Amino acid sequence: MLRERWLEVRQRGYAGFRELIAAFAMAGVVAAPAEQAEIDRLADMCWLISEFWLPNLEVSGQPVDPTQLDRGVALMLQVLTSIVEALQQLKDTLL
Repeated sequence: MLRERWLEVRQRGYAGFRELIAAFAMAGVVAAPAEQAEIDRLADMCWLISEFWLPNLEVSGQPVDPTQLDRGVALMLQVLTSIVEALQQLKDTLL
């Protein structure tokens, strides 16, 4: 029962990441990935960070505090930065 519930929550979260990436691309915030597989990989990375950053800290014996939360945000932004930079380069080329 717990496994099934966790899988449901995970699938909703995964779908949410895909929708978020698509919305950012449509709004011009990030460059739209060329292939669905690229979107899936991006969703994988974002999901892994959001799902396992805090447990990783706890297992590693590190404090769960504002500094570490900021570090988790920085990890997520690092994943997304390459897409934002690609969009900026595209805009600069077109202008």
